[in-house]
Amino acid sequence: MFRNSSYKQIFQTYLFKNKLLGNSAIYMAGNILSQAIAFFALPVFTRYLTKADYGILSYTGSVTSFLLVISTLSLHSFILKYYFERQTEKERKELFGTIFLFLMVFNLALLYIEFQVFPHLLKWFHIQIPFYPYFAIALVINFLQIAPIIPLTYFRVTKKAWGYFWLTSSQAILGILFGLILVIGSDMGVMGRFYGSLYSNIISLIVCIIIIIKVSRISFNFNTIKKSLKFSLPLLPGGFAGIAIASMDRIILERYVSLSQLGIYSVGVTLGTSLLIIVRSFYLAVEPEVYELYNQEGFDEKIVRLKNNLLYVILCIGCIIIIFSREIVSIVASERFYESYTIIPFFVTGTIFRGAEILVGITLFAMNKTIYQPIIVGVALLFNVVGNLIFIPLMGIMGAAFASTLAFMIMLMVSVYITSKFSEISWNCLRDTFLIVISCGISTLIMNIQIGILIVTVLVKAIFAVFIFFIALYFFRKNMIGLTSESPF
Repeated sequence: MFRNSSYKQIFQTYLFKNKLLGNSAIYMAGNILSQAIAFFALPVFTRYLTKADYGILSYTGSVTSFLLVISTLSLHSFILKYYFERQTEKERKELFGTIFLFLMVFNLALLYIEFQVFPHLLKWFHIQIPFYPYFAIALVINFLQIAPIIPLTYFRVTKKAWGYFWLTSSQAILGILFGLILVIGSDMGVMGRFYGSLYSNIISLIVCIIIIIKVSRISFNFNTIKKSLKFSLPLLPGGFAGIAIASMDRIILERYVSLSQLGIYSVGVTLGTSLLIIVRSFYLAVEPEVYELYNQEGFDEKIVRLKNNLLYVILCIGCIIIIFSREIVSIVASERFYESYTIIPFFVTGTIFRGAEILVGITLFAMNKTIYQPIIVGVALLFNVVGNLIFIPLMGIMGAAFASTLAFMIMLMVSVYITSKFSEISWNCLRDTFLIVISCGISTLIMNIQIGILIVTVLVKAIFAVFIFFIALYFFRKNMIGLTSESPF
């Protein structure tokens, strides 16, 4: 694979000549910067916030994540799909302006309804967390998070990755910075985290309005709204179910465990899903490319090769995270959260399955088969809910983590099955599933190796990690894209 290629040539080819990979790197840099700041702030927050505080943050975040699906109406997907059909710059500007204005008006009305309904729902279901102040401020934050959606979509379709980088990273940095100041400097506890997020989102709103004024033409085209809703509303159940898969565990856990256990679970989720930085960065870069180039010759072979490259990378990184989970938790979290290492392997495994499914799902969208997305995610959600109801009473937070992994594995299988009905693409789903389960399972066993001397333990684990690296390479080598190749597209 590396024959006749210097390291300099590999770097130049992949980082400068391959625009897709270059944009992925920029998206990843933004996500990594945001996550790195949150990662390094985690030891501070876990020392100033209690496990119950993290339980409150986790639960309110899970509930509002459902609302975010309704708030967006998946309209950004409409822009990504139909931007290239607009013939003139004026039509494209009107597209951005119309969708942005509609979303802001719609969400103002939605926020009013939420404030009227939520206090009654919390009392009806006997939720441990009160509406004021926690849910009230969380709902306002959820409303403000709508503002960046259209500017970020603009940066993606116009392939201005640096604009995406600065907008996302600056908002994340401000959120953490304000949070640290308020939690530590003002001794506000968990409310400091809420207000830190609120202040950063207010600044983001102002910036996004300025961007929209510059890159769009504010208007209200009823035909555009009608067409966008016709395309996007069928995606809503799938998006809602997707969020449910990622959040239902915490909502069900609240009924069975204490807020302290929920807080431990939250830290485990945060560390276990850190691999999503790579997965999401790749998705942001590749989705417009797939839509634009779907009908080109050789698409089937190229999309499978691209999937194999992504899966190989995230599988190797994921196994490393699993193997060193105990050490990672002991470094980045206070001692009272140490138990969270036990559930990290489940979330890493689930994230790898999510990465394996990404290009399958985008391909289905490119085929204009969006009607099947709710079916795919709905089946996975069914397994998730049933799994949570069965395993949480038996295993607590460990049962919730297992149910989450199972749901994402099912999602990959169903997505491949349906997509294969409309194409002849050979996704190698069974091979990938077997490799993911075996690799992550072995890594979990290695995770528990404790020799006594830390440096010896790390060295032994590193040797096993290299072994897994080469085993995975053996399975993928025939379908990997050479490092000196041009873009897979």
